[in-house]
This record gives sequence, structure tokens and C-alpha cells, in this order.
Amino acid sequence: MLTQKQQRFIEYYDGNGTEAARKAGYVGNDTVLAQVASENLRKPYIKTALENRNKNAMAQVIANRTNRQEFWSGIMWDTDQDMKDRLKASELLGRSEGDFIDRKEKGNDLTLEDLIIMATSPKA
Repeated sequence: MLTQKQQRFIEYYDGNGTEAARKAGYVGNDTVLAQVASENLRKPYIKTALENRNKNAMAQVIANRTNRQEFWSGIMWDTDQDMKDRLKASELLGRSEGDFIDRKEKGNDLTLEDLIIMATSPKA
């Protein structure tokens, strides 16, 4: 269970533990505050809380598949956008849904039996 000061420390921590401790309400000179920060950063539950906070912050920065699809859909339906941009957004949206599959066909009609014979016959 986190105390209110520890919760505030986590909110304010941005790499500078001394400043985060000061803003969180801990008292003392820089040496004392640095010690408090060091102790806080060694506590597993505070480490976990900081990791979770950072993951959540990154999740808001990095677009996921749904974010991209919403963005492309918005451009595709926006009649104020250039048609080339709308078409590109439509293409990217289609690709993200697997609508376009590149297929490469081989030109030979070998049967499974032909392949087994080729694989087991001695090389010339």
C-alpha cells in the first residue's frame, strides 16, 4: 500500500528523485531528499508503480492498430482531403485488414509423388 507521499513521488518522478521527493512533500535538504528518493526507488511496489505509469504513458504515445485504423478512416471519409490522400488512407486501411494478399504462383504442375521422387533420387 502506497502512502500519499509515495503516490505523489511516483507522479512527480521524471528521473530526478530529489526533486520528486521535494514536490511530493518530503522535507529536508538535498542530501536527505536524495536519500528518501533512493529508498523509494528500491522499494519493489514503487518500482512496479513507476513501470506501470511509464507503460501507460507510452501507450498514449504509440499508436496501436485501432488508432491507425481510426486515423485512416477519418482521412478516407474527409471530403476536404485531397483524393490521393483519401485513396492512400483507404489502401492502408485495406492492407491493415488483410484485404490485399500478394500471391506468387509457381508455373509447374508437380504432384506430391513427383516431389518425393525428386527429393529421393541421387543428384547428378
